[in-house]
Amino acid sequence: MRLMSERPSPPRHFSDDPIESESEDLLARTQFARQVVQVLSRVQSEQSSSVLALMGPWGSGKSSVLRVVTKQLQAPKSPWTVVHFNPWEFSGVQTLAFAFFDEIAKVLYDFENQTAFETFQSYASKLLSFGGAVTDSPLMEWIGINPGKLAESAAKLLAPQRSVTELRARLETALRERARPTLVVLDDVDRLMPSELLMVFKLIRLLGRLPNICYLLAYDEATLLSVLQETELARGNAERALAYLEKIVQVRLDLPIVHQRQARTMIDESLRALAPPRMSAEATDRVKRLFDSQVLRRLTEPRSIKRFFAQLRSYLPLVTGEVDFADFIGATYLRTYHPLVVRGLYHLKEELFEHTYSATATPDAATFLVGHRLCEPRESVEVGRVLAHLFPQVIGLDTSIVERHAAATRRIASRECFDRYFYFGIPPEAFSDEKLRTHASNLGTPRNADAMAAIKEHLDADFDLTISRLLQHADGLSSGNCARLLALVSARIQSMPPHRMKKGAQRYLLGASLLAKLDRESARTLLADLAPADDRDYLLYSAWHHHAQRATPGALASEQGEPTGLEEVINPALCAYAPQRLARLLAVPLEVADGSMGVLFCWSELGGREDVQRWLEENIATPSSAWTLPDLLAICVPADTSRQNRDNETSRLLLSSLRDILPESLRSALDDIVTDLTSTKGPVFLRNELLGDEPERIVWAAFSLNQL
Repeated sequence: MRLMSERPSPPRHFSDDPIESESEDLLARTQFARQVVQVLSRVQSEQSSSVLALMGPWGSGKSSVLRVVTKQLQAPKSPWTVVHFNPWEFSGVQTLAFAFFDEIAKVLYDFENQTAFETFQSYASKLLSFGGAVTDSPLMEWIGINPGKLAESAAKLLAPQRSVTELRARLETALRERARPTLVVLDDVDRLMPSELLMVFKLIRLLGRLPNICYLLAYDEATLLSVLQETELARGNAERALAYLEKIVQVRLDLPIVHQRQARTMIDESLRALAPPRMSAEATDRVKRLFDSQVLRRLTEPRSIKRFFAQLRSYLPLVTGEVDFADFIGATYLRTYHPLVVRGLYHLKEELFEHTYSATATPDAATFLVGHRLCEPRESVEVGRVLAHLFPQVIGLDTSIVERHAAATRRIASRECFDRYFYFGIPPEAFSDEKLRTHASNLGTPRNADAMAAIKEHLDADFDLTISRLLQHADGLSSGNCARLLALVSARIQSMPPHRMKKGAQRYLLGASLLAKLDRESARTLLADLAPADDRDYLLYSAWHHHAQRATPGALASEQGEPTGLEEVINPALCAYAPQRLARLLAVPLEVADGSMGVLFCWSELGGREDVQRWLEENIATPSSAWTLPDLLAICVPADTSRQNRDNETSRLLLSSLRDILPESLRSALDDIVTDLTSTKGPVFLRNELLGDEPERIVWAAFSLNQL
């Protein structure tokens, strides 16, 4: 239980050290450690010797348990003496043996009665000198045995020649009299070479069953059994390796598994400490689904979680604002646990995009990985699941739209942003989202001139991409900067050739987002910045998009709240602008009056339906106008009347809207025209025969309207 006075310690991403206090214990390891101490207490009450094994996967918290156990056993009133011995720190079996005996000798030397220490010296020297190979080694002095003085210092014990059995009996008696139990803790046993592991077990067996000396080993059982199978003892037989291990260990202490909820708690704590960048609701949901779906299956143990977030924390500052956070998590996971796969993916960029954006069904991600020899079949399922999150296949969808969205949201599944996840930043001569956001924020500041020039440069270099990026940053702009940006974009649109601007919806969605943030003062400033003769079509279409978004079922109540600068200032100005704009178009044929129907529809949707109908009655089919009702029909359908273009949803929508906005007199006249054309020209049109003098475009429009 965490005390009220204790504060949670922040996650340590770059440290693999065991926990220091209960406040760091997210896995209830402290409670388990108390149980281990109780087991040791029962062993101590019998003055017996036991070998206990703390078992758990690598990184599951074994060292943390050992630290807590040691801390409790070393408390002032505890009878225990604790010796830490890490066999992994020593190379070679001989050095390992001397170091092991040395640690135990140090404990016995501190005892008031030197009998136990002297007896242990003699017993150890006897064991180490079997075969006559090591008594003259300088390593003997490591444990306090000087070969030159050995006969003199141990004459009583060895004269005339005491056996190992007699020395062991004397040592057992001395240790019982000492009555202070000793715990020898051996960590990282599973990191030893096969010969070293057998030596450790042999040493434990040699000193095993000595009263008041217990051993606590910590290892990953699966790894240890794998090492044992490499020895001559087991010879590749798993059952023999397990049987041998069971002879060494008397008490198993299986570390409780890390529960899924505990691992998720560690992940959530690490995410909060990471302070991830601000994300959209969609991106936040993808991050959640990435962890909830168990795709990142290796994040199950404390060490693996710490290792992963250490990688994430190291590189995130280099790419903040330039990549999608959820995708960066997935890419970092692959880089951490499957680095060779990541290297291979980078060199198969085009094949990967062809696989992702194929118009037909393609093999799943796991098959793609194996087919390109990026990983073995046994790991392809795990890697494939991550890859499917990063590069979801889009069969049956408009792939160009999906990839444009991926680029706009800085996903890895876009050719433009792909390299950022490998370069850890913006590659040379590439587009920086963060710099663009800074420029947009600097509008209206002392840096306004530089910011305006930079944004214009971006628009001229790649208009569509810049519009998409600005749309992502619109929510963070002030009302004043929204007005300044609207004026700038409107001006660039007027001066740019149409073929340079392909993403029509994107530019108007940007305008709608910016208009929605205008207060009354900013709205008036925007209109003042636009000269009276300026084309305000961009504002008109953007305002209509905003109107359409608000009318969409499920729109937020906050989006339908108090009037803003858009409703009170911009919309009335645009309704006054629309007839002026149309008046300039009356003198030219409707089919070349680009945008005229759009102006009519937007004007009608923004609240000027009656004004639009009055204008149409006054200006359609009059002596001073070049526009006729058949012209209105024709402009609603594409100029290309080939059969593949006839089933056009946009055309049907425009024709339906046209009929709705017409005043009654013109609607009746239009119906007569449609009836006449479809009855006289319809059959000929359907047979793709010549229509005589009647323009095919008008016949097509009439036929389409008649089908509604």
